Amino acid sequence: MKNFPHTQLHRFLLTHCEKNPISFHMPGHKGRNIFKQYQLGNIAELIPCGDITEIPGADNLFAADGVIMAGQSAYAELYNCRHSFYSVNGSTAALMAAIFAGCPEGSKVIVARNSHRAVFNAIKLRKLIPVYTYPEPSKGPGVSISNSQIEHLLEKNPDVAAVILTSPDYYGNCCDIESIAETVHHHKALLIVDEAHGAHLHFFRSHTSQRILSATTLPDSAVSMGADFVINSIHKTLASFTQSAVLNMNTDRFSPRHILKQLELFESSSPSYILMASLDLNAALLKYHGAALFTQWLDDLNYFYSAAKKIDGIRLYLPGSMYDYTKINLAAIGITGRELENYLITNNIYPELTSGNMVMLMTGIGNKRSDYEHLLGVLSNIPKSPDKSRHVSLSDSSHDLHAPGFDESPYRSAVSASSIPVDSYLLEYGKSIGKVAAGSITAYPPGIPIVCPGEVITENAVKLIQKYKDSGTYISGIDCEDKIEVGK
Repeated sequence: MKNFPHTQLHRFLLTHCEKNPISFHMPGHKGRNIFKQYQLGNIAELIPCGDITEIPGADNLFAADGVIMAGQSAYAELYNCRHSFYSVNGSTAALMAAIFAGCPEGSKVIVARNSHRAVFNAIKLRKLIPVYTYPEPSKGPGVSISNSQIEHLLEKNPDVAAVILTSPDYYGNCCDIESIAETVHHHKALLIVDEAHGAHLHFFRSHTSQRILSATTLPDSAVSMGADFVINSIHKTLASFTQSAVLNMNTDRFSPRHILKQLELFESSSPSYILMASLDLNAALLKYHGAALFTQWLDDLNYFYSAAKKIDGIRLYLPGSMYDYTKINLAAIGITGRELENYLITNNIYPELTSGNMVMLMTGIGNKRSDYEHLLGVLSNIPKSPDKSRHVSLSDSSHDLHAPGFDESPYRSAVSASSIPVDSYLLEYGKSIGKVAAGSITAYPPGIPIVCPGEVITENAVKLIQKYKDSGTYISGIDCEDKIEVGK
């Protein structure tokens, strides 16, 4: 490797690439030029000469009628929806644009409490009135929202403009979108689903029998189950580059131009043609090679789970339904999640997330059978700890994970308040108990707030913030002086 003493990030990336690492984190291409492998084109050839602006023939992202429109139309066909729109600012921009498009300023919305921070930012900017629905306690990592919860809140709030849900969550837990969509539409509201982590679900359904271990079936995509707006991070599990996503619209209540006007608010006026080209190539990959790729992906998952459940000391989270099992959630007896993560990295395996005693490995379209084989070999050789008391089972760990952000009782770290403060000031978080949060406080990953705007900050919330800070977790919403934004 050449030495570049003044380019630290470049040097880090070169060093990492030279390790030939095995990626079980996003993006889904796993560092492999899958487009070249399937003879669709070598995207590396576009760097840097393909890094262009809107020259003649290159089309325009916000007024597409040429080559960009062709790519977006390909996604609309692939997902079987009315319209698809590129986002070069990830699902964050697409989520915020969907909320702005579907929710008039100052309107009321039902929001899943485990939503991504982008949702809460959009609520604040749009001056919406949030009605939080708190996920039910889970026997494993992550959470989900039930149809009965949504129906109850809609009956109490008949003036709701939209319901905003996350499905699947970071850990793979899915909501019953089909039932929820029927309920939401019965109440004349709009259903917006953050399916950033589930861009692949539609294609498992269309290309495979979706069976694994003869027990678990992947849920269908939110578009197919009746959601109006569905946001998909194509880069997370499929083959496009990081920061590329698609906003799928499956309602005739809005014109494409109305959606584009909102997307313009949250995206650069100089969109990356490299990112859009990766979306374009991904669409071709799915169209021409999807059946083979998803069948192999399913076979590899079957192979892994069948072998992993036989490894002594390894515990897997694999519920029977409403679960995206492409997310591998596991723990090892006698060691913490952080210790397990470090052991995997020492063996050149890079997981997506560590929470409590558990590690989550995100599989993707770019993983090969050899990745799973190496992972199984490493898991089989984890040094056994004599201290069994240090182990907490997956079923007991849900309150020690980033995902819920709640304590055991009442399964949340803050108390719901009536509205988001208009006037605010900064206060040390340790002195904020009893104050109403004016902004979100979010541990990242997975980007789910510990405290949401409009909630009363509790002692449990402060303890949770401190716990994450002590662990080195990045927390947005706290400045360099440990101050947070609270209402006056």
